[in-house]
Order: sequence, then C-alpha cells, then structure tokens
Amino acid sequence: YTPPPIVRSSFVFLNALLSVDQKDAVVIFRALVDSGHIPSEAMVDSSSSQTFEQIIQMTLVKASVYWNWNDIADDILSRLLQSNPTPDSFTIRHTIDCLYTFLISPSPHSLHRCFNLIRLLHPHSPVPDSLIRQFYQCAVDINAPAAAEKMYDFSREAAILETHSYPAPQGRALTWFMHCVAEKSKKQYLVRTLASDVVEHNIPVSLDRRPNFISTIAQRGFASAARALWERYATGKDGPMIYGDSSLMLRMTSLFTNLARQKQSRLNAPEDSISHEIEMRKVAELRSFVGHILAKFKEHHEPWEDADHRAMTSYARACFIVGKNAEGFDIFKVLLQRLELPDLYDVNVALSAIAKQAPEAASKMVGKMEEYGVQPDAVSLGTVLHHASTQGCKEVMEEMIGRVMETQRIHSDVKAFCVLVKAVVQPEEDDTKETRTLKLQSAWELVRQFTKRKNLVSTELGNYLVSLAIEAQNASLAFNFWSVLLKDSAEYNDARQ
Repeated sequence: YTPPPIVRSSFVFLNALLSVDQKDAVVIFRALVDSGHIPSEAMVDSSSSQTFEQIIQMTLVKASVYWNWNDIADDILSRLLQSNPTPDSFTIRHTIDCLYTFLISPSPHSLHRCFNLIRLLHPHSPVPDSLIRQFYQCAVDINAPAAAEKMYDFSREAAILETHSYPAPQGRALTWFMHCVAEKSKKQYLVRTLASDVVEHNIPVSLDRRPNFISTIAQRGFASAARALWERYATGKDGPMIYGDSSLMLRMTSLFTNLARQKQSRLNAPEDSISHEIEMRKVAELRSFVGHILAKFKEHHEPWEDADHRAMTSYARACFIVGKNAEGFDIFKVLLQRLELPDLYDVNVALSAIAKQAPEAASKMVGKMEEYGVQPDAVSLGTVLHHASTQGCKEVMEEMIGRVMETQRIHSDVKAFCVLVKAVVQPEEDDTKETRTLKLQSAWELVRQFTKRKNLVSTELGNYLVSLAIEAQNASLAFNFWSVLLKDSAEYNDARQ
C-alpha cells in the first residue's frame, strides 16, 4: 500500500504549520494518526523535556521513513539541525536512528541524504563509527564511489579530526574504494591519505587484494606507504603472494630505483651541505631495498628453466631498469631456448637499456629482433634514435631514420609517427643545449621526410617541436618546424603560432 499524494502533501503542510498554528496542526496530526497514515511504529517516546512541536516533527520523520519518503524526513531533520545551535539529545538520538534506517535499503539518493545529515550533526555530536562503516559498505553494495569519496574526504578534514577520528573503509570497501579513488577521482591526495591510514592504523587488507593494493600505491609514487605495506605483508606464510607477484615487483623496482636516481642526481650537483653523507646512505639504502625485492622474487621463481613466462619477462625487465643488463639478457636467452619470445614491450625495455649505453649495439639488436620475428615498432626505433641523437652517433641516426621511413605503418598512422617523434626529442634532466639540438635535428629529418610524402601531421606536434627548438635557442630549427607543420594552418590571431 502506498498512501495517496494528498497524504504526502499533508506531511509537508503539517510540518510547516507547526510553527504557525499548533491548534490546527494537532487536528491534522490526529486525523493522520486515526487514518493509520501515521502508524503506531512511527510514534516516538517522549518526556516532559520535549516540546509538542519536537514530538510531532520527529513522529513525522519516522512516518516519512516508514512510507519511504526519505526526502521529507531529510528536509525536516536538516531544518532542525540548522535552526537549532544546540540540538538536544532527543533530536540527536532520533536523527542517528533515522540515519541507520536510510542505510537499510540504500540508494545513491539515500547515501547523499545520509552524508548531508552526518555533516550537519557532527558539530553537535559525532555519529557512531559503526554507522560510518555501514555507510561505506552500502556504497560498495550499490557501487556509489562518489558518496564514499565525499564521506572519506569529509572525515579527514582537519576540523573534523580535531573532534573525532572516523574509521576508514575496511574489508571489501577498503580495496574497492582505493581502486575508485586511484582510477576515477580527481582527488588523488586521497590515495596517499588512505594508504597512510592503512599503515598507521594497521587496517588489514584482504589476502587476495594485497598485491594490487600495494601496486596501486606504488604506481602513484607514495613510496613510504608502499614500502611499509610490502614489508608488512612480505613475511610469513603468505609472503610469496607479495614478493612473488610480477606486477608488484616491477612497480616497486621502478619506483625505488627512480627515487635512488633522483637523490643521486641531486648529490652529483655541487653540494656544500653537511648532510651529504647522510643522503648518500639513503641512496645506498634505497638501492639495497630494490636489491632485496629482486632477490626475493628471484628466489621464489628459480630455477628459470621451469619458471612462468610472465615471471621471467618481468624479472628481465626489472634487471634492465636497475642496470643489470647482462642478467636480463640471460633470462631472454633461457626464453629463446624454450622457443618462447618476449613480447614487444619487454624487448623495448631491454632496447632502451642497451641504447643508453651503446646505440650501435641497440641498432644491431633491432636487426636481431626482425630475425626472431619480433617486428620493431615506433617506440623501438624512436628509443634507439633518441639515444643515438643524444650521443651524436650519426651512422645509427641515419640507419634508424631510414628504418622508420621504410615502415609502412608510419605513413598511414599519424598518431604512431607523433609518438615516434616525441620519443626522439624527449627532454631529460641532464640535457645540454647541444644534446637538445642533436635530438631536434633527428626529429627534423623525420618530419622532413614524412611530410615530403604529403603526409599530414597534427599542429599539436608542431607547437611542441617549435617550443622545444626555441628553448634550445635554435631559431633555424624552430622556423623549419613552423614552416612545415604550422604555417599553412596558422591564423593571424593565434599567439602560439
């Protein structure tokens, strides 16, 4: 049974009438009770301390929830909390009861109303932690990440934490919420906050979700939390799920290797600080931790002759990341002996490591790739060309440019060409003016030959190359890029062109 619309309207009218004419309000209230539209379950217990108006308002709230008119209940409670600077225990108690009721059959709207009331109620009385946990669980059940994000963000505001520390999502809600925030939210700082909560409050992460959970944190660059959780869960009988996971091993290796390199590059600069030796120890400690990650992974998966293909390619890739090129190639040799080929992504990682050390050797590797049936792509060729340009290896530069122009896909895929050119000119921290010019000259040769065949290139690439040429203080190359890529599309009022 659903009451007719006139009953719903009567609830709204009665609430408004209470502050104007209590005598008439009583008449309407009794009529609603006598007709059963205010059921006995909705009648609230009262005492001498409650006013007549309070009793009727809270009864209307309960009756509205009974008939699933949550919007009316929310409106009455919101007005009560906003109009009274010090709501009494009667109002607070029944508001909390109502919040629990909203969560029995949750919907996005009911979660929104629940959050709104919690926000209004908190300055007067923190809501029970069990209610917050139930809120997060409901958000999981109906897949409402926006509601969970609002609640968590609110609960971590400084003003809120001064009065009460609400629980973070837990159990299934924890891993679900981390995924939602990391992948879909603009508030990426919540990833760090949630990770810190898990570490500081020792919130358990379900066994099967641990590798992905830590990997997500590492991918976002939050090293302290990622390491703390890796070390926490890499021990005991379930440790292999952490230190033996390929994706997690790569994320952690990449993150902490980059951290060590960044610290090292700062130490290589002129440094007068008395903390220089301390920083050197930090670099050594970071590298030691990376070594520990690799050693545990290797120990878990050896012997390589019997290891899983993905574990082997992941370990080889990690070796190239940390500079253990010989060991990485030893893994590839085992794969080839098993008549298994690493995928192109893994090969490109190896190629990048070699090209950085010796572009000539990388050029030969491109030829070997083709012999083994692995066709180099724009990234492969662009990587070698990038490092050859950086080091001024003209023969390799000419060879790679020739290979690029022989690749049919390049001429039909403008996006692939743009990826290639950007890979060639990719700026690096230690680039000199001469190095930048060499890379831009390679890019110019690619653009010149590409456009000579009447292929079109996006103006976005043109703007990018012109900007880099100007930064390198090379007016000639800047003009060349502009004349070929931008001139015909330039408008008189386009400041960038």
